[in-house]
Amino acid sequence: MKDLNHYFCICNPGLETLAQNELRLLRIQGVPEVGGLAFSGTDRDVVQANLCLRTASRILQRIALFPVAGFDGFEKQCRRIKWGRFLTPSVPIDVRVTCESSRLYHEKAVQERLLHWLNEDCAVRPGEEGESSQRIYVRIVKNRCTISIDTSGDHLHRRGYRLQTAKAPLRENLAAAMVLASGWARNRPPLYDPFCGSGTILIEAALIAKRIVPGLVTERTYAFQSWPDASKYVELVTELREHWKGQIRAESQPLFFGSDRDAGAIQAAQENARRAGLTIEWQQCSFSDVSYLPDSFVLCNPPYGQRIGEDLRNLYAALGGLARSRPDLTIAWLSSDPRWQRATAMAWQKRLGFSNGGLAVQLLRNG
Repeated sequence: MKDLNHYFCICNPGLETLAQNELRLLRIQGVPEVGGLAFSGTDRDVVQANLCLRTASRILQRIALFPVAGFDGFEKQCRRIKWGRFLTPSVPIDVRVTCESSRLYHEKAVQERLLHWLNEDCAVRPGEEGESSQRIYVRIVKNRCTISIDTSGDHLHRRGYRLQTAKAPLRENLAAAMVLASGWARNRPPLYDPFCGSGTILIEAALIAKRIVPGLVTERTYAFQSWPDASKYVELVTELREHWKGQIRAESQPLFFGSDRDAGAIQAAQENARRAGLTIEWQQCSFSDVSYLPDSFVLCNPPYGQRIGEDLRNLYAALGGLARSRPDLTIAWLSSDPRWQRATAMAWQKRLGFSNGGLAVQLLRNG
C-alpha cells in the first residue's frame, strides 16, 4: 500500500459539505473539522485535489502534530521535521502562526523562533512583501501544535481567467458554490444572470457544464512544484491535466446569458469569458429592461448595501414580481439581509450560507 500523507482542505465556513462532495467524487474521504476538511491520501490525491476542487481555498499538508508547553519543546519538535522535503534556499518562506488557549501565546515570538531555526538548518529566508513564497502554518491550540505546509501556492479561487473585475466581485470558488448548491447543474437548463458584473457566476457554471476542472483553465503552478522533489509532482500535474482534458464535454453547452447596466462590467465579463474559452451571451441593460426571458434558471448576486434606498427596494420588489409572474422560472439569488427578502414579498428556501467579504450571506431559491 502506498504511503499516505495527511492533508487539510481549507474552505469558507458553510462550504464544507460541497467541498466534501467534491472530494468524494475524487474517491477521497474528507472529514469535517473547524475551517475545512481533513483527509489522508497520496501525492496523486493532493495533485488531484488542487487541480479539481472548485470550492476549496487551498490544500495544506500536515507535517507535524505534537504537545507543546514551551519554546524548548517547540524547538526540539521542529528540528525533527524533515524540512528538506519541502524547502529550498531559492524559495523564501512565509510563516503564519495562530495561538489559542496555550502556554505559548505570543504569535510573533513563535514565528521569529521558527524563522531563525529554519534559516540555520535550511538556509531559507523570509519573503518580502508581495514576493511569492512557501507558506508554513503553525497552529497552537490548547497546548497542541499542528504544523502544515501549503501545497497550493496562489489561492485556488484564482483560476486565471479573471483579469478584469467589476465592483465588489464574487470570488470564483464562492460563485462555483452558488452554482453547485442552487441545483442548476442537475439538468443544466439555460442560465441567466441579470446582475452579471464581471461574469464570474456564469463562467463558473459554464466550466461545470463542460466539465472543465479549475486546473485546466490556465497553466497555473502550485507550491509543490517548487519543492526539492518537484519532478514527481510535475509529472503528476502533466498526467492528470491530460486525463481531465479527455473528460471535457464536447457537446454544445446550454445557453448562458448575462446582463448588467454597467458597460464596464459587460466589457470585463466578455474578456474574462474569452480567456476561459467559453461562449456566453452578454447584454448591457438594466434588470427592468429585460423584455424577453425564455424558460430558464436565474442565478444571481444582486447589489446590496447597508442602507435600504428606494432604488434597491424597487429592484428586490421586481425580483419578487418576476418570481410570482413566471412560476416556470427557477430563481436563486444571494441575500445579505432579511430586509431584502421582505422586499421581494416572497417566501424563499435557504440552499446555502457562507461569508462573502466578511458579510454573512444566504443563497435563496423559490421552490
